[in-house]
Amino acid sequence: MEMIPALVKFGYRYVVCDVDHMESLEPMRWEKLRYRPHIARHGDAEIIVVPRDRELSNAQLSGFDPGWFAYEVGERTKHCTDFPALVTTFTDGENGGWFRNMTESAGFWGWFYKPMLDWQRSGTLALSQISINEYLDKFGAEARSRSTRAPGTRGTTTAGASCSGPARAPEDRHRGAEEGEPALPRASLGPREKGGGPEGHHVLDRAYWHILRAETSCNFFWGTRWIHRSFEDLEEAERLIDSLN
Repeated sequence: MEMIPALVKFGYRYVVCDVDHMESLEPMRWEKLRYRPHIARHGDAEIIVVPRDRELSNAQLSGFDPGWFAYEVGERTKHCTDFPALVTTFTDGENGGWFRNMTESAGFWGWFYKPMLDWQRSGTLALSQISINEYLDKFGAEARSRSTRAPGTRGTTTAGASCSGPARAPEDRHRGAEEGEPALPRASLGPREKGGGPEGHHVLDRAYWHILRAETSCNFFWGTRWIHRSFEDLEEAERLIDSLN
């Protein structure tokens, strides 16, 4: 919840949150908590929270039949008669063999996604695909909820593995603010303003690459063994940006 002001400041419209870590601030039916975007507030800042269906997402990780999925979605949303249901699944593609299967007909795209598109085009599917932004433009969000402080989850080959919280390096010589802030604000003072040319743009691209890699959840999931990688990447990003000055 404390991240909401920063997310809004940087222009994020919505976040996706596992429904098991959402708590409604008003009486709410089971299906509305799962299939209707909510509004979360921290201080004066608000952001839209899109619930992630955990059970469907875990099934997606291992692979499912399009017919089963259509039936399951129908059963889960059959009481959503007073609002348009938004069913959202989110899966870590790196850790699901289904997404990495090189045989197209046996993987996500050929076995599941293409048949779903074909059924939708033929008019035989009771559900339709829509982007989150399109849904929000048409139907908005209404209910107020908040994210709980229960341990988070990170989808791995063992679906729903627990992640109790960010790890700390034993030699905690870096202050918390240094973990997320050092290079981001200063990156705007790059070669565009200073006439650095293509080489300057290349340096900024490399700096942003290191920032993005520093953010990977793996660095925080594996206890203290990998957290040093985040610090190393942030320090390299800062060094690259300093080289433009």
